[in-house]
Amino acid sequence: MQPIPRKTLRTGTNRYAYLVALMAGLSAGSAALAQRVWIDENFDAVADGDLPDGWRAAEGGWQVRGTALIGGPTGPEEELTVIFGRGFWKDVRAEADVTFIEGNGWFSFIVRETAKAVGMQFILHADPSRPNGLELASAAVGQARRTFQTASGRIELAGKTHRLAVETHGHWIRAYIDGQKVLQTPRGEEVSPDGRVGFRVNGVTVNVDNVLVTKLDPPSAEELRFPSTRPMVLAHRGASGSAPENTLAALRLAVESGVEAAECDVRLSADRVPVLMHDASLERTAGVKQDVSALPLAELKKLDVGRWKGEKFAGERIPTLAEALELVRGKLALAVEIKPQGIEREVLDVMQAAGLRPGDALIFSFHRSVIEKVRGLNPLLPTVWLIDNLPYREEDRRTLLADALRAGCNGVGLPIEHADVDFIRAAHQVGLSTFVWTVNEASDARYLTRIDVDGLLTDRPELMRTWVR
Repeated sequence: MQPIPRKTLRTGTNRYAYLVALMAGLSAGSAALAQRVWIDENFDAVADGDLPDGWRAAEGGWQVRGTALIGGPTGPEEELTVIFGRGFWKDVRAEADVTFIEGNGWFSFIVRETAKAVGMQFILHADPSRPNGLELASAAVGQARRTFQTASGRIELAGKTHRLAVETHGHWIRAYIDGQKVLQTPRGEEVSPDGRVGFRVNGVTVNVDNVLVTKLDPPSAEELRFPSTRPMVLAHRGASGSAPENTLAALRLAVESGVEAAECDVRLSADRVPVLMHDASLERTAGVKQDVSALPLAELKKLDVGRWKGEKFAGERIPTLAEALELVRGKLALAVEIKPQGIEREVLDVMQAAGLRPGDALIFSFHRSVIEKVRGLNPLLPTVWLIDNLPYREEDRRTLLADALRAGCNGVGLPIEHADVDFIRAAHQVGLSTFVWTVNEASDARYLTRIDVDGLLTDRPELMRTWVR
């Protein structure tokens, strides 16, 4: 069995202020400044009901009222877009004052919009505290949205004006609120390399004013450089893309794929035997409307948890943790996610009885208290705290990492949409490894490898091995 790699166990800015700063950095004076400002629009000279010259709103719903641009829904769940600028804009900073007037939907700031390729948009939901309250996502009208990065935050929006900005800088896309960076992704190369700018609303009415678009210098070679260390690959719930999740069949395929580790979810039966199962209920995988914890092991073993994935898996049974450890021992490591709190001792007793060596297993959990309990029972067992809601504020992220260290974590895990390069670097700086789930696309795997993520959880381990060579 290949050992776990050592790396995996690592112990309100407004437009006027911006113009002043821009002016200070230009040696050519006002003539050069004028060349760098492409749009400077406050709508004072635009008649009510109209749009500035060169602005278009194909779906309607956008017009000037008073001295501001108003965008609002004309029907439920209708996306309304206004686009402006030139199709060759590449390295730009676009910003505007935005006020949420009413509605529960979202507003977005669009960059690199073209008729032929997918652009990018910074989406701000009316409730930014939700896990995806802030998003960087693809911007093609009429196509399913592809989310590249999300975060959440405590921001009062209703009736409040905030300065929103988006920068496109080579392959970097960055979003700001009141001068603070809230999102970024280096995946700009996966959308159009250039294009126009715009706004979009869905289910909200907003007031937009003081729109400014300025040209940025091209990024330096240092800004475009990434590390290239190969990450550890973990088969998520076994090879769950090809076999029923959390079964011996899925673990066998994980072994055959040649990855370093498999991940599984563990709960207790009614007689307190650790078994592999993700959901608290048996309904999705076994068709039984009862909880795992309500049945003893003998009854659980009678259930078919394979047929839902296909007839060739009919008769697949719920494995015990002991059976799973026996199957993978000496072949790959097992990352055991402890689902409910309070079962730590039973899980670790089984692992100890299996005679595991250092590097044979890790413990994952969404509960920090579980991590703390495991560390108390076995300080040598690597632990990873799973985080499903990443805040955008730097001080909140520092607190989160400090909490992870206090709990004795060896690493932190994130869903792919929260895999922010700054957070990954910050975790590494304090000695924490980073794991990301669920990675099922080659482009995602390459991106996460570039930003130095330590472990990738995938449903498709047989393909991942070729993606991250």
